Amino acid sequence: MKILLQKSTLLRKQISTPLHSHPYWQMDYSPDIRKIKVFLENKTITLFPSEFLLIPPYCEHKIIVPSAGVYKNVKFEAENFITANRRAFTVPLAASENIINEILAKVESDDDVSRRVNEKLLDALFISLNLPEKNKRSSGKISDERISAAINYMEKASFSELKLDKIASKARLSLNHFIRKFTEETGITPMRYLKRQRMKKAVELLRYSDFNLSQIADALEFPDLHRFSRAFKNEFGPSPGNYRKKLVKK
Repeated sequence: MKILLQKSTLLRKQISTPLHSHPYWQMDYSPDIRKIKVFLENKTITLFPSEFLLIPPYCEHKIIVPSAGVYKNVKFEAENFITANRRAFTVPLAASENIINEILAKVESDDDVSRRVNEKLLDALFISLNLPEKNKRSSGKISDERISAAINYMEKASFSELKLDKIASKARLSLNHFIRKFTEETGITPMRYLKRQRMKKAVELLRYSDFNLSQIADALEFPDLHRFSRAFKNEFGPSPGNYRKKLVKK
């Protein structure tokens, strides 16, 4: 676990975020604001003070906080846990009350010691919630070998080769049948999966490479920097340049 941000904010009025996603986990909780609305790709969640919200990486969401009050938020990476195809979900505080109370208490004092302790607590929380670890078999494993073969091809081929009809042929399915089966198995369409993979690679290059933005756009086979920046902003909110600046500050 690695905490990127943890904070407790006293909101003075209603707030609403745009529809967005990000490459890290997010945990939200409010002890006194009722009926917080969380809009996802295909459903709406209502969050109450008796529960907290977990949003996995690359899950599109929009949050409307309807009134003033305390709002606590932790953003973190969980590299040891499987996140693919997960959806946002709420968890009753009673499910892991002792762990959650400790995490929320340490959000109040955002220092290095509190972050290190909370990283261990988040690890314990994920285990207590039975979230699948990468070295264990996942109940979310793709059951259709044809779709597994398609995903394997999608993750290894260059982006210019990734045409839907060609991917469908790798799965030995007609295009329409492939789209339907892929969506049933993963919960998202093949095109949405490809977009996520591309943006995931963009984040990796921004974090770990010395490429400039034009070189990253070229590596990801975007026609130009403008289209890459627009796609990145649509996915995550900030521009690629601003995203990289935030990483440097950390």
